[in-house]
Amino acid sequence: MDEMKQLNRQLKNLKAMEGKLHQYPVQPGYSSIFAESFLDFVRFRDELPSVPEGYELRTLRWNDGYLGYLELLSQLDETAEITLDMYSRSVKRIVASATLFLEFKFTHEAGYFGRIGDVVVDKTVLDLFLPEILCQNMVDAQYAPLTATLVRTLTDKLYEKRKAAALDIEKQVRDLLQANHLSQLEKLLAVLKSLTIAQNAHVRKGGLIGLAAAAIALGKNTADYTSQLIEPVLTCFSDPDPRVRYYACESLYNIVKICRSSALSHFDELFDTLWRLSADTDLNVRSGAELLDRLLKDIVLATNSFEISTLMSLVRDRIYSQNSSNRRFVVSWLSALLTAPELSISTYLPEVLDGLFQMLNDSQPGVRDATETILGQFLERMQEQKDGDKAELNDMINVLIVHACTEGSTLTRMTALIWLNRFLKMHSVGLLQYLSSYLTAVLPCLNDSQLKAKEINRHLMELLSENADIEYDAVIKVLLKHIKHEFRDTRIAVLNWISRMHITAPLKLFSYMDHIFPVLLSLLSDTCDDVLLLDLQLLSDICEDKNTSGVELQELNLDEDILKQLSGISPYLVKFTSSLLAMFRSDKALLNDRGVLIVRQLCILLGSGSIYRCLSVLLLKDNDAEFVSQMVALLNGILLTSTELFELRRQLRTLESE
Repeated sequence: MDEMKQLNRQLKNLKAMEGKLHQYPVQPGYSSIFAESFLDFVRFRDELPSVPEGYELRTLRWNDGYLGYLELLSQLDETAEITLDMYSRSVKRIVASATLFLEFKFTHEAGYFGRIGDVVVDKTVLDLFLPEILCQNMVDAQYAPLTATLVRTLTDKLYEKRKAAALDIEKQVRDLLQANHLSQLEKLLAVLKSLTIAQNAHVRKGGLIGLAAAAIALGKNTADYTSQLIEPVLTCFSDPDPRVRYYACESLYNIVKICRSSALSHFDELFDTLWRLSADTDLNVRSGAELLDRLLKDIVLATNSFEISTLMSLVRDRIYSQNSSNRRFVVSWLSALLTAPELSISTYLPEVLDGLFQMLNDSQPGVRDATETILGQFLERMQEQKDGDKAELNDMINVLIVHACTEGSTLTRMTALIWLNRFLKMHSVGLLQYLSSYLTAVLPCLNDSQLKAKEINRHLMELLSENADIEYDAVIKVLLKHIKHEFRDTRIAVLNWISRMHITAPLKLFSYMDHIFPVLLSLLSDTCDDVLLLDLQLLSDICEDKNTSGVELQELNLDEDILKQLSGISPYLVKFTSSLLAMFRSDKALLNDRGVLIVRQLCILLGSGSIYRCLSVLLLKDNDAEFVSQMVALLNGILLTSTELFELRRQLRTLESE
């Protein structure tokens, strides 16, 4: 700007000199030449009082500008793009101010490549440099086949003028198309494209309006010009001016509406643009983008040849966006696809399932509701197509397990459990191979009545049979992990599962008894009576089981005398009572608070004779007198007062047995 001001001041000084200019020597056959370059001219004007040898002065004539302009045009095949070297060779033949102004313009503003029409004359210096006709012709050449007047109207601030100019462009495009002047039509579209990248926002708006008008005029012929129409508009969606972005939405809507299926060749760019616009800061832009989005959905659904894989790839890349508006956009596309039964979208579900479940945690209720709806629609599709790839099923179950175990979002957990329950109903016994995964998701949720956990747990237990194909290692590991869970319902469910496996596959269960039995013993200290009673029942069942090959009395490190007295009794019962005495010894609170209940319940389950026999023999060899005294007092109290031990009391009175 400072350089421009300085040059303007110098030019005013030149004007004050009454048009007298230096004349440089020229080669024979050339016109009169004033200044090899603009800077040379400025430098030599300070030396006017002493004209260099070989130079002469003359007054600037009124037609020098015309002559210079015509001489320039005579050396060009057409007004088109030229390099700086080409321009310099031509412009040195131009007289007077045409040389000075044009060379300055190209050297300092157009760089090394430009158009003759890029020259814009400031009205304040128009009379000094070029006649009006020179400027007008050069600008018209820039916009050909459009005129500068039409372009100015197209880029006017008033809507009525822009609309009128758009109608003129429509007419001109139709005329060019009808006359088969396709090269001129290409140039017209190129001019409109150049307007969309102009510095002035109104000019960019005019370019957008012009492109829409051209599309309307082309009609069914737009297929050959889809790129020229769509690509310039797409660049405007990154414009900092929200009004330009809005006009871009409006323009692209009209273009796509005309192009229809041919616009799908740019689907990737259109989808990405709409995805970004869905989160635009301007409300009007978002509204315009929504209209365009609905139109594009309609075109996609109406085009049988559209590759659904292309769209799902774009969705997959954006499924983990954290922006609520972007998420709503993605869900809306999935919803639209699900309305078309002929589209096989379910095969892509494993790729987007995790992202959809993450959307259930969105801060916006609208996004959560829309996502819940779309997941429900997907689930219905899955039920209609029961036969699916096992690998895909495995991937989906893993995703569902993760979200069923997610803390904090009830909606996410509930939806995941609904899916797991539906899968279980669809595939039944076939899903027992995922039993450990199911239990991981179900067991922690049993206390929540809103969830489907209890129904799933019951259904799974019903499916468990002797020949069930399950991974016992993984299942036992999950059960023992949750056996001391904070929720009562979970602990009870774990005990029921172990009991169920003891019934259906006792031999397999006993191979893990070294891990299970100590945990069951530790559960005797549970504060919940229901858990304690169920634990005692399970321990009793194990002790009564005849498949006790997993443990021998000799392994219990007992004296030969004790082993002889306990012969015929289940090794697990001996092990159990021995462990029970050890627990009572170490935990006085357990002995005092729950000792009576435990012993009485064991007498009911295993028979009072066996229990008292084991306890008596083991206590007889115990060296802790104080503990033995406490246990004897407890056993005597139970024996004398408990109704469950009536038969044992009778036998002791009559000494009917040994």
